[in-house]
Amino acid sequence: MQRRGRSPIILCANLIADVMSVIAAYYSAIGFRFHSRFGDRMVEFLNWALRVPRFETADEGMSFEVFYLVSAPRIIALVTISLLLIYLGMDLYAGRRLLTRGFRVGEIARANFFALLFFFVYFYLSRNQFHPRSMFALIVAFNTAYTVFFRTLAERILHRLRVHTGIDRCPALISGDAKSMPPLADWIDAVNPHGVYLVKRVGLKKQTVNDTDLADIRHQIAEHRAEMLILAAPRLSIESLMRFMTMTDTIGIPLKILSPELHVLGFQNGLRADRLFGIPFIHFAPTPVSRSYYALKRAYSFLLSAAALLLLAPLMLIIALAIRCNSKGPALFIQERIGMNRKRFRMYKFRTMYHDAEKHQPQVETFNESGQGLFKIRRDPRVTTFGRFLRRFSLDELPQLINVLRGDMTLVGPRPLPRRDLEHYFEAWHYNRHNGLPGLTCLWQVVGRSDLDFHSMCLLDIFYLRNQTLGLDFRILTRTVSAVLFARGAY
Repeated sequence: MQRRGRSPIILCANLIADVMSVIAAYYSAIGFRFHSRFGDRMVEFLNWALRVPRFETADEGMSFEVFYLVSAPRIIALVTISLLLIYLGMDLYAGRRLLTRGFRVGEIARANFFALLFFFVYFYLSRNQFHPRSMFALIVAFNTAYTVFFRTLAERILHRLRVHTGIDRCPALISGDAKSMPPLADWIDAVNPHGVYLVKRVGLKKQTVNDTDLADIRHQIAEHRAEMLILAAPRLSIESLMRFMTMTDTIGIPLKILSPELHVLGFQNGLRADRLFGIPFIHFAPTPVSRSYYALKRAYSFLLSAAALLLLAPLMLIIALAIRCNSKGPALFIQERIGMNRKRFRMYKFRTMYHDAEKHQPQVETFNESGQGLFKIRRDPRVTTFGRFLRRFSLDELPQLINVLRGDMTLVGPRPLPRRDLEHYFEAWHYNRHNGLPGLTCLWQVVGRSDLDFHSMCLLDIFYLRNQTLGLDFRILTRTVSAVLFARGAY
């Protein structure tokens, strides 16, 4: 059974297509640059416009054409690895997690532009005057066109193989109400996106589900050997949707939900997501079970945190001294937080409030602006002037790198909340956000930070825990830098 909505065959096909694209682009660039009069004149014009000197030979005394032919394996490997990492970070290997959205020409072009920008920045920082910039620009330009061509070709070949041999097909059961299920089911029957085909339709007549309903659907999944459950019931409550998530997680198959209840996941998170009929169509994979995944996540979290602590140690020392000079009390604030499986741990922060702020918590409860579940005030009177600056740019969170090193936290995961917030959860499913290690940053912090309500925060946390990958972690970490620099939603 294929867990998490992934298909090794789709992934391999895309990887082969992308590698072939780089190889074809590399040799096309050589031919265009050295064996095309138009190409030679174009490069000469660009060099003149940018005031770049024209090089006739490489440092080794050989011509540039010979150099690029001899160095092909090394340069192709460098370009390929760089592009594949960028594609991974931009979620271009989503597989069956996205049914209505394959790759887009614009997304491929944007990824290649980032690759070119990366090479140019690298050449500038390393003071590399050897490689003509025009050569890498040509490779990336050709690669954009070839990637679109080879990926389209790979999709058509896979489609033919599925039709004629039956490989890489994913049997799915669909359930929902009489209004929403037929259009979605008919679309899947007509398109068979990424090899998904329906083996059974099960209607739902109520707006809530009970244990009997879930048991019946689970029996139908087992009887028809379905490897995916698709739920088209926009009128189902969020509590019922969460019961379906728990059931599919238990049996280890992905769940796709068409529901306006998941609006924050389909329209506000800035990540690639399916939409059908104007409604979010969201994928929830089973919780990861691979030990190697968690070991790799622990390794990169430890190494990056250790490196960050070494680099930021002078800044953290300055912040600590400034806190001591700004107000009475210790520089560090240590508070009990609730982590994975509701386990308590001691979390470190730079102190941003006056030293006796916790004693005044009952007095400011009535000013809470986050509604139920979470306590937040935009202009909390207990926050010091310097503390407000630290919070605005999330500098108060830096000591949590120590918690990551200790294993209490990881770099990306649901934010750990105080016991006060845990006691104010108002839906039973909110506790599902504690099914993974808490993180230094999370999905809702790069979406809206404190501007989101607690209900939306929990949805984003659960979405992350069910769909977490190293690629998603990379995207969240990258967007965290932007959110911190521009202080979006922070107070």
